[in-house]
Amino acid sequence: MFGALMGGALADVSFLGRKYTMLANNLIIWIGALLELFAAHPYMLIAGQFVVGINCGVNTVLAPMYITELAPVRIRGNVGVLHQMAITVALLVSQVLGISKLLGQEGIYWRILLALTLLLSVFQMVTLPFCPRSPRFIFIV
Repeated sequence: MFGALMGGALADVSFLGRKYTMLANNLIIWIGALLELFAAHPYMLIAGQFVVGINCGVNTVLAPMYITELAPVRIRGNVGVLHQMAITVALLVSQVLGISKLLGQEGIYWRILLALTLLLSVFQMVTLPFCPRSPRFIFIV
């Protein structure tokens, strides 16, 4: 909830625009994921989950806004639906990977599961610089 409220404000007020705000938001997920990965105490794990939650809230607001601004008018609704579908599939995959027979066992496996968020962050950090800036942000600047 906090991240979603911040995401709306960052989308309109930020001098970075939507694209670079999403790139900066990846730094937040790195902090949270590293807190989760190296948690020596349950409070570190909770803090990591809180930070990752802020990142998810900001991305939940910024990503559909950015991709619908870039999409052609005739497929704009489809692109917005695909974003929500990707979130739903990601939740399904995380639940399947969290089954005790796969990664939910004692040991380091749960840390690996929580650190998988870094892979998606790296993918976004590598691919997003090649995407165009939001037309709305270019118009405002």
